[in-house]
Amino acid sequence: MIRVSGMKFSPGAPLAIATVRLQRRPDTVTVFTDAAGIARAVPHAVGPQQIRIRAMGYRYALDTVTIRAGYVDTITVLLRVAPICLGPISVDRPPTKRSDM
Repeated sequence: MIRVSGMKFSPGAPLAIATVRLQRRPDTVTVFTDAAGIARAVPHAVGPQQIRIRAMGYRYALDTVTIRAGYVDTITVLLRVAPICLGPISVDRPPTKRSDM
């Protein structure tokens, strides 16, 4: 089990829909975290594998983990905020007047 959390509004809040990729060439397993920030992956091979975790608005995490035959390990990863830079925003028309203001 892989638990992914991020530091955004509250430290350690779960991150849903983060991409978790385990890779040991030539095999790659990709899963996504659920609403609780948990991803369950069943790798095809044992031994050292590269793990990469990505979520929009956060820096990705990259590490090496060792998968052991017959064991269930829990990996906890904390992603740090990486603000997304947007281009200029343009408004095509002036705001409309509201009579209730």
